[in-house]
Amino acid sequence: MSREEGSWVALAQATCPVCGKVFDTGEVLLDKRVRPVFKKKHAMVGWQLCPEDKARKDAGMIALIGCDEGRSEKLPNGNMEPEGAHRTGRLMHIKVEAWGGVFNVDPPKDGLAFCEDAVIDTLAGMYKEATGKYPDGYTG
Repeated sequence: MSREEGSWVALAQATCPVCGKVFDTGEVLLDKRVRPVFKKKHAMVGWQLCPEDKARKDAGMIALIGCDEGRSEKLPNGNMEPEGAHRTGRLMHIKVEAWGGVFNVDPPKDGLAFCEDAVIDTLAGMYKEATGKYPDGYTG
């Protein structure tokens, strides 16, 4: 069967909600009815932390992802999801232990939070004032 006709297997790929990188998940997708449903070698399976950002999350870091709130789609509770966030390209990681000293809400369980660029810039400025350098991973 040629690739143009389709295949009943494909390699799974996901998009990292933090950095936007598309990566192979290591999963193989199979159509149970053995029909040629996959038109490409890879199939997108959704949002998943890439290995680098998963390692940061596992190390107790939370990703702050800069977004333009005026251009982003919001849920009824005011939060954003990865597919509706209009990203600005700004990014910063903070330790989960520091979260409570900065924000008056519980830290996000999924290890990421969408915010305005001004929040990232303010925190990066505070960090630089305290340490003399910008935090690792700050894209200001």
